[in-house]
Amino acid sequence: MRLLPFAFQPEGEYIEIVGVSDLHYGSSNFLPKKAEKHRQYILAAPDRKVIDMGDSTENALRSSPGSSVFRQTCPPSEQREWVREYYRPMKDRTLAVVCGNHGDRSEKDADFIPDETLASFLDCPLIRWEGVLVVTVGDSRHGQQYTIYTRHAISQSSKPAQIMNAMFAKSRNVQGLDAYWFAHNHMFLTTTLPCQVVDARHNKVKVREQVFLMGDAFMGYDESYADQYGYPLPTPGQVSLKLYKDTHRVEVNRLVYS
Repeated sequence: MRLLPFAFQPEGEYIEIVGVSDLHYGSSNFLPKKAEKHRQYILAAPDRKVIDMGDSTENALRSSPGSSVFRQTCPPSEQREWVREYYRPMKDRTLAVVCGNHGDRSEKDADFIPDETLASFLDCPLIRWEGVLVVTVGDSRHGQQYTIYTRHAISQSSKPAQIMNAMFAKSRNVQGLDAYWFAHNHMFLTTTLPCQVVDARHNKVKVREQVFLMGDAFMGYDESYADQYGYPLPTPGQVSLKLYKDTHRVEVNRLVYS
């Protein structure tokens, strides 16, 4: 597991890490207006940073399940080019790229990782499977330090309760972090769960409120699609985390675009 350290001196009270999860550019259900509004939100304030949560392209190949290889709107090479241009204005804000399962298709078929090329273009770290962002907000002595676990997929279930249980199980494996952040299931989910962290140096036990979160996708679904695949209609919302500098506080922001 990678530990990725970052340090920020925000102009305001906090920094905001905004997720871009499951763009799926190239899908016939892709929502370009939603993608543009999300980018405008990110660029509207200087203290907003970005993490790509995976599956930025549809990347349908001959080995892909179903008929997606026939339904994508352009070849994977054009999809990758579009995603690079989408991220170009956010290049200096992007903290990391997380590998998704749609990119893994190319690795299996051709030893090529599209997420790796995006991370190279953005000059940021690539999280192959899972990683922890160690984020310092404010100066090193009086600022706050936050730990954020991130991974693209946590569950193959379409049921929110089962997805939450998989999130909780991961927190028992990687314990005591501030936030656990996932994508892949194309739905907005968030909850909190307290944990106790032993501080042996100061001879006390700290209670930490752990945050669990997941963002939706940039794809439109109608009832026929949901019924066909047995999915519930997803709760909309991309997500961001506000991390404060003067007090240890993690705040989840739900981003819904009309």
